[in-house]
Formats: sequence, structure tokens, C-alpha cells
Amino acid sequence: MIITYKIYNLYILPVIEVYIGDVNVDKIKILDAIREKSIFFKKVSPIRYRMRCPFCGDSQKDMNTGHMYLKCEMDPISPILYYCFKANCQAKGVVDEEFLKLMDIDPNKVGGIDEVRRHNKLSSYRKSTNIDVGVPYKGKQYEYLQYRLNIPFDIDELSKFKIIWDVDKFKSLLPNRLQHRIVSAEEGISFLSTDQLSIMTRFYQPKTTPWLKQRLDNSEDKILYTIKSDVDLFSEEPITIFIAEGIITLISVYHNFKMENSVYVATLGARYDDGIAFLIDKGIYGENVNIHLYVDNNITISHVKSTVKKYRWLYNEIVVFQNMRADDFGVPSSQIERVSEVI
Repeated sequence: MIITYKIYNLYILPVIEVYIGDVNVDKIKILDAIREKSIFFKKVSPIRYRMRCPFCGDSQKDMNTGHMYLKCEMDPISPILYYCFKANCQAKGVVDEEFLKLMDIDPNKVGGIDEVRRHNKLSSYRKSTNIDVGVPYKGKQYEYLQYRLNIPFDIDELSKFKIIWDVDKFKSLLPNRLQHRIVSAEEGISFLSTDQLSIMTRFYQPKTTPWLKQRLDNSEDKILYTIKSDVDLFSEEPITIFIAEGIITLISVYHNFKMENSVYVATLGARYDDGIAFLIDKGIYGENVNIHLYVDNNITISHVKSTVKKYRWLYNEIVVFQNMRADDFGVPSSQIERVSEVI
């Protein structure tokens, strides 16, 4: 075990690097091959690397930047993962032989190919970079959002919300054993989770619970929801993170209070610290990053403080917002009056 120290945005963090047999060596060989083929490749944390996205071509204005991130855990189980943060791309998946070929790397010649091949058999759905949820249209799903928020959403906005517009087409992407889990658009409005492996449905006329959360795999990972947005994690300009409990609330916050260079996360419960932990895992923290928590009124600010104060030192500021005119922000703008408190 080797303990080193890295400096990130003026904070000195201890980094423990554990080397486990040949697996670590294999992953390093794969990263080296990708680095050699990349115009821009930069290590940004002990397990994360930033590069230009080979799927969308990335920024054409500045060739010395990139929106794709690789996550490489130095353990014998985890695959190397990739994710593009450009809103019109958001390619994500496992670094496998197809990814290497896209980078003009011969999988048979790169060191560590056995490590890559261990992860080649993931399902086609899990590897999909852009799940086809259909084209937004003004049907029952749109009418429900209008009913809740009274916002005349345009098509561009609607396409960012990861709503499953074409339920039948979406079902066709899934194994037969999972298709029965998908709720009809006549019964409710369904959203894809951040990792595309869970579906959250809000029933129009709930018989018991208003929301149904369903996983498409057996993972026990925390389910989160995010709105598509462009963010430059290496910008010196402020980055604002909006965190809310519910999806409808987050959509309202996005429409009414959105800012440039921002991220939008719904925790799907009152654990707002789960949202912050997700950001830290993505490397989103620093002296120019601000957290805006949009908290339901049944949660006290003192409770929120107790759960997130441990992260305070990683951010420029953490501000809690509540709505004085309703229980939350998932209402028309005429029913919103923000009050705030800095933690």
C-alpha cells in the first residue's frame, strides 16, 4: 500500500493506492494505450481521467479539453467505466473491445486485454450509450407536467428530462422478463434514473402509493435522477449544483432557477447527502462549486445541516432553500416564494 497526497483546488487530500496483483498492471496498460491515442488525456483524481469523447467528437473550439471521464478502480472486479458529460452525447458504458477499436486501438495488441474481455458480455441494454425513450409529444405525460407545474415546456426542455415517451419502443429494448414492469403512458409518467437501470413512475391517479421505483437489475446501488445539462468541471467560473428530493420538484427548479454551468440531481428521498456523495464520486467539488439544496418543508433545516455539514469544507457554499407558499417546489411558479439559509 502506498499513501500519497494530491492537491485538488487548494485542498490536500490523502490518496491510498492499493496494488492488487496483475489486475492493476492490466488496467494501467489499457489506460496507457488510450492515453497514447488521445489528443487530450488528464488524470484528475486517483481513479478518474478526463479525455476527449470518441463518440461525439467533443469540443471543436478547444482541442485541449474534453468532456469524457474514465473511472478506473484498482481492484480485481470493477471494469473501467466511461461517461461523457456533454448534454447532447452522454455516452457511457464499459471500456471493452468495441471502445478500444473506436479509439483505433487493436484489442489483440494492447496489454491487459484479458481484463477488457472479462466485461465484454454485459447486456446490450446496459452498454447502450443513448437509450431511445421516444420523441416528446403533447400527450398525457405532457398534460400531467402542465397540471403540476403550469409551465409551457418546449421540446428542447422536455428532451432533457429522460421521460419514457414511447413506452412500447422502450419495452422492446428490454428482455421479455422485464417488459411487464413498464407502466403504460396512459397510467403514469415514467423517468429513467441516472444510470438508466431504474425506472421511476408517477401514477396520474394513484390507488396506493403515487410513485413506483423499479430496478432493471439486481444492484443495490442508490437510485438517483439527473436532468441532462452541460457542465465544464474545470471551468474557473462558478458551478452550481441543484439538489432536490423529488423529480417533479427538480424539474420545477430547473425551469424556474436554472443557471449556466450547473448540475441537477434528485435524491428520490430525504437523504440530500446522497446527492452530495454522488457529486464527490464524480469529482465535482472545489472552491468554485456551490450546492443549492431545495428541501421539502417536512424536513427541518437543522436536520439537513446535521447530514451535510461533513461536506461543507469541500464546497464554496451550501445553501438550503424552502418554499414558503407550498410543501415543496413542485408547484406552479405563482405558488413559489423562496427563503434560504446558508450552512
